Amino acid sequence: MKFRKVIAGIVTAAMAMSCFGFSALPSNAAVNENSVLLGDVHGDDGVTGTDATYIGYYLEGRYEATAKQVTAMDVNQDGLVDSRDATTLLSMLASGTAFQTVHYVYEKPHDTVTSYRRHTCSSTDVDSYTPYTLQRNSVSLTSTESSLAENEVLSKADESTNNRSAFLDYENIASVELVITDANGKEHKESGFIVGENIIATSARNLHTRCGYAKSITVNVYNSTCYNIIESENAVTIHIPENYIDTETDTTYITNPNYDYGLIYLGDDVDLSNYAVNFGVMTNEFLKTSNHNELTTSGFKEVSENVYKRYFNYGYVQTMTDSSQEPYRFHSLGESREGGMVYSGFLTSEKRTVGISNGDDTTSTYGIRITPTLLRFYLQNNNLS
Repeated sequence: MKFRKVIAGIVTAAMAMSCFGFSALPSNAAVNENSVLLGDVHGDDGVTGTDATYIGYYLEGRYEATAKQVTAMDVNQDGLVDSRDATTLLSMLASGTAFQTVHYVYEKPHDTVTSYRRHTCSSTDVDSYTPYTLQRNSVSLTSTESSLAENEVLSKADESTNNRSAFLDYENIASVELVITDANGKEHKESGFIVGENIIATSARNLHTRCGYAKSITVNVYNSTCYNIIESENAVTIHIPENYIDTETDTTYITNPNYDYGLIYLGDDVDLSNYAVNFGVMTNEFLKTSNHNELTTSGFKEVSENVYKRYFNYGYVQTMTDSSQEPYRFHSLGESREGGMVYSGFLTSEKRTVGISNGDDTTSTYGIRITPTLLRFYLQNNNLS
């Protein structure tokens, strides 16, 4: 199954540099257990194109990495692991630039075995589901082809404009409108985004309420001006984490915000891969530099009666006050909508989707971080249909 468009040049260059044995210029050897040679994902005290391929595997949820390996992957040291690290690594190899040794290790992003619930939308039973579990796995570099997502060019705004204002989003086609008929038969509109040829990411709360699973979901993909629908598809199955529903009885329904993410499967005959986002993994170190990092949310909002438009809004990362949520969630300033995509790289052409919005707050965004757990759920899931 294909998920995202391949940057053939990166993969080809990575394989070529692996075959011909390119390596980093000499650098200081590790002096203690907290020393990491940036780029040396394989851990063999050198950097080759193979290490760039490992980064590609990690971003597809196919490679289980240690904390030191995650640190080594962040070649540009921006707190995110994304395809820019792979391209930087290959560029440094090609130019013969030395790789830096750092004397610290990142906290490992959340990566665990997780159980899920799959609901078939054609079912008349809004409470029915099939359970399944996704295991962690590692891959062999010699047996699987790596792929890195093609860059998406998203929206820009006037830097002088207040960052609490929402701007119409004229380019981010990956951000889609969800028309949801809930278990009570009530229709409402929410946000999601394209993560694969037939896979939409959103929040779990858009897919399940105390009354049960959504009866139907239509995914509308709009053109760049967001005035015309260029494709409309219906959900076949919807998926949420088992742990999202914390307590459910006849009188109580409590959800766990740490698992507020979900997946919409559109069927094998759908191909939206041209619009799929490019992922990045958000580390704790990214969240700890709130004075420097911004996150942008893209989603749909009602701009006039019954008229919804794609928009974006941005703001600085905020420190998480609840440590129990830190491995799963993030907090940043700006307006958000449930299920919208959250990305880094504002006012640049290199944006990476690093989170899912969970909120409907006009002053800040809370949401789920993209981690290997979620990448495996979206990109390595054989339980969709």
